[in-house]
Amino acid sequence: MSLRGRSLPANAGMTLLEILIASGIMATALVLVMSSLANIDATGETAGERSLANSHATSVLEELRGTDQVGLLLYRPPVFRGLRGETITVQYVGTAGNLVTVPMAASSSVTPIPNPTEIRVTVRWQTKSGHPHREVVSTFMRW
Repeated sequence: MSLRGRSLPANAGMTLLEILIASGIMATALVLVMSSLANIDATGETAGERSLANSHATSVLEELRGTDQVGLLLYRPPVFRGLRGETITVQYVGTAGNLVTVPMAASSSVTPIPNPTEIRVTVRWQTKSGHPHREVVSTFMRW
């Protein structure tokens, strides 16, 4: 057999060993690409959950804008759906710099609320794989 007037050597072509090595390289590359796609999907899901948690926290802060100091002390955050095991905690920074969680228990002593005060809303949830996450949103309010 000839190629442009030259004849091919008798051992032209690929050996079985070369084919196996090339197949191994391709399989490794395919596994890496598939793993990257799975990580991209998980990252996108977590980003969506963080966005939803931020939206819930912002909604709570918007509700609190229409309350007074007594309303803050008695405030119970709403129950949102959409995040697995979601809990919402509302706190304010007291005069001593300590965090005070609301609503206040009837038996607890009321820590004075500074004016202005920092209000923190923490949303905690778990991903499908069971990893805990949290999103904290805060703002300052005047009374």
